[in-house]
Amino acid sequence: MTGRFTRRHAWAALFAALPFVLITLVVTRRPLIALGIVLGPMAGPVARDFQSCCLEFGLLILPWGLGALALAVSTQWLLPAAGGGRLRLAGRILGLAGWCVFGLVSYLHALE
Repeated sequence: MTGRFTRRHAWAALFAALPFVLITLVVTRRPLIALGIVLGPMAGPVARDFQSCCLEFGLLILPWGLGALALAVSTQWLLPAAGGGRLRLAGRILGLAGWCVFGLVSYLHALE
């Protein structure tokens, strides 16, 4: 296992997060809020200045978002580098996309 951050890692992160950033930008029309999607489940509370209901909801879905990140990280450690490259890449993309999905869910709650 190499400890280097490669172009493939960067492309996987971009591929996973960019659609969610664009969707959030279209809905909110606020670029800083759209970039906040990388905060995952805590994006809604940050956007609403940590209002109690948004913070409670963000903390409620945080374990699920962390589970998605755990999928992304565990595919790196548990799958062999030789022969498992595509599966490792898919795990990274699904994990990061899951994290961003919980960010969108958090935003939807904040927009109520």
